[in-house]
Amino acid sequence: SGWKSMAKLLDIYRDKHGGDCAVPASYDQKLHDWVLAQAKLESLPQKRDVNTDQNWNVLYWRDTEFDAQFEAILEFRRKFGQYFLPKEYGRLYRLEKSWRDNYKRRQNGKNGMSDYRFARLSSMNFMDAKGLCPTGIRDVSWRSMVKLLEIYIDKHEGDCAVPASFD
Repeated sequence: SGWKSMAKLLDIYRDKHGGDCAVPASYDQKLHDWVLAQAKLESLPQKRDVNTDQNWNVLYWRDTEFDAQFEAILEFRRKFGQYFLPKEYGRLYRLEKSWRDNYKRRQNGKNGMSDYRFARLSSMNFMDAKGLCPTGIRDVSWRSMVKLLEIYIDKHEGDCAVPASFD
């Protein structure tokens, strides 16, 4: 089988395993060996970095794009506390929501995400975060707006003159 057919098998494996490219030999020895050979040749996607043990068994692929997004969420939590990102964070908000869903699936024994991602999210107590607002009815909107103002001020170097067009 050629490179393209092996790459297709890896794509299928990666889709089924939450982005993980670490194919264990017990899953498919031929694909495992091929992935290992590609890692040595550095021909796999450039956004991934291999981590192997002393015997060149692939332990996991570090997903550098995931790491950058992970760090952005971690930075938000360092600044504002253990809160989920507000909707105003757009793509990163949707990503975090997707990670929460996949994390829960993984906790329930389903294949929601790779070992690497699960371990990284677990290391930051990912699921311990809370929504910006408490569930009380009276002050939900006020507290939400205060948090959004804090975010705006942080993004705009202390400026709190929020324009009507703020997204």
